[in-house]
Amino acid sequence: MTTLPIFRQLIADDAAAFRALRLAGLQEAPTAFGSSYAKERDSTVEDFAGTIARNHMVGALIGDSSGASPSLAGC
Repeated sequence: MTTLPIFRQLIADDAAAFRALRLAGLQEAPTAFGSSYAKERDSTVEDFAGTIARNHMVGALIGDSSGASPSLAGC
């Protein structure tokens, strides 16, 4: 069974997942961003929480059939 994503506004608790996803994206597709991995790799989870707080950011979250909390799949 395919699980459809849930879209919602990101909150500070999503900062660690957002950081991991963004840094992976910056490495995998650097031309898709207006920044660079080198510029953002030293940013803390708290820095990313601040970015989330200052901006309206929506994430796609995907769960599984185990009932575990959904994980951030995209922004």
